[in-house]
Amino acid sequence: MCVIRKGIQTIWLVVLLAFCLPAGIAYGAEVTPLVGSSSQLTIATFNVENLDAKKEDVSKVDGKAARNVDDDVKSGKFTALAGQIVTNLKAPDIVALQEVQDNDGAELSSVVDADFTATTLIHSIESVGGPTYQHKEISPKQGQDGGQPGGNIRVSFLYNPQRVKLQKVERFADDPAFADSRKPLVGEFTFNDIPVTLINNHFASKKGGAPSDTKRVSQAAIVNTFVVNRLRAEPNANIVVLGDLNDTPNSLAIKTLQGNELKNLVDDIPSSDRFSFVFRGSKEQIDQILITPNLSSNGNPEIDAVHINAGISRAASDHDPVVARFTLPALGTATPVRLTRPDSAASSSTILSGVTGDDLLKELDELYSPRVSLGYGSARDLLYTQIDNQGGIVTDIYGGYTVSISKNSAKPRQEAGQKGINAEHVWPQSMGAQGSAKSDLHNLFASRIEINSDRSNYPFAEIPDNQTTSWYLDDEELPVKPSLQDIDKYSEFKRGAFEPREEKKGDVARVMFYFRTVYPELADESFFETQQGTLCKWQADDPIDTSEVARSRAIARTAQGNENPFVLDSTLAERTYCK
Repeated sequence: MCVIRKGIQTIWLVVLLAFCLPAGIAYGAEVTPLVGSSSQLTIATFNVENLDAKKEDVSKVDGKAARNVDDDVKSGKFTALAGQIVTNLKAPDIVALQEVQDNDGAELSSVVDADFTATTLIHSIESVGGPTYQHKEISPKQGQDGGQPGGNIRVSFLYNPQRVKLQKVERFADDPAFADSRKPLVGEFTFNDIPVTLINNHFASKKGGAPSDTKRVSQAAIVNTFVVNRLRAEPNANIVVLGDLNDTPNSLAIKTLQGNELKNLVDDIPSSDRFSFVFRGSKEQIDQILITPNLSSNGNPEIDAVHINAGISRAASDHDPVVARFTLPALGTATPVRLTRPDSAASSSTILSGVTGDDLLKELDELYSPRVSLGYGSARDLLYTQIDNQGGIVTDIYGGYTVSISKNSAKPRQEAGQKGINAEHVWPQSMGAQGSAKSDLHNLFASRIEINSDRSNYPFAEIPDNQTTSWYLDDEELPVKPSLQDIDKYSEFKRGAFEPREEKKGDVARVMFYFRTVYPELADESFFETQQGTLCKWQADDPIDTSEVARSRAIARTAQGNENPFVLDSTLAERTYCK
């Protein structure tokens, strides 16, 4: 054991460090305070500088030049990088890597895969006490991604499967702007069942290029367009754009990448600390992490440039890594939003007392919108195992049909479908429940498949008994009017309209009010107006009950993290839509 005491003279400190600390560790380098937890996801970007696990045969490299030969294993580079990832970066949940070379490094051959390179790094990380990462890449085509001849550098992901799940990866951008340059790699991950998309980039080389290099600007525009298109389909998508961008935050390329959609987290790093690379003697922050609005507003983002390589001789890489942390609470641990504004004049059950009109709707939207978008698959799994599952029994909202689904089901969506249950959007998808709204649990209910299909996207209405063509109860569908004794238990249908059973009419109305409030830009206004009067009557005739409140609070305890205010305050409907 070697103990270093404070106050020792610098020269002796250097000697002690040289003899006492393990090889490959960044002596005296920074250690990030951003550590993951059950509710916090950590992500890093790290250029590992032409990493490969083979000492090249000089006769097989470009120009047969000795400068194209290295031995990253024997030199200790793998051990050093592993130590930095585990010790200095605190083993991030996901590491976006750049400059990973193929299995035979700079040798000019047909080899393009990098599985041996990745496995060597993973084993090195394990050997210094780190987690067992998994690696995911999509190999480039021979000689088409630039970098050292024969090396076929690419971007890839290391991820800890005990912390995150990888759903899929894909490369995109075969555009000419990416000719002889690395193609972005898109990784779809989930953390605590919350979808997070990473776009790993390594833009055109900075060496010899101008700050406004047109190739980088074009590459940035393509990635920005990818983000824009995703956000149009899913406005609350959690997207992280990161990597070695080879340009500074104020450059045209990065401003093009950022557009109006992304926040560049490195702008939050103090200016004196804002660097990750030394270019021609100048410290520059070219490794960056940008995020979409939902992560910026709801993920409590934190960032740290960890200085362990840049400007340091004999370092493990020529780049410093950058780490970000996001708070994405585990299911069951999210803190529900505040029910009322601090207001001494307000009763405990009155939300935003004294606020009226459009101001009331805007504040409700701000306070009660979902914290994160769960993704449609995750939302349905929760619907069948938690939200509409009482003691292992899932009940159809319209007919009261019940099926058994274990709360621990491994495949709840498949099991529900096999038993005749799927997810009903009270506010239909075709009328606005698209993108992130598609997975909003307040708008999703378990429903018998046949009833869901018949309801389609028709508005709710009171249907005269003599016009009803189908009556639904349990697993029955009657073509004729049932006995008066049981008639209120049935939901009704005629082509063009749907009427829920009596005990669910208020529930449906309060969901419709919720959707119109928190998705004002998506909700079809004319669709709402055709049934507004009916919904107001239903919410008054069928008051809020304890099961509605319990359901709202169960949803607030998921990662979605929000209540339906119309279930919490019986006066809201009259103060908004039912005046």
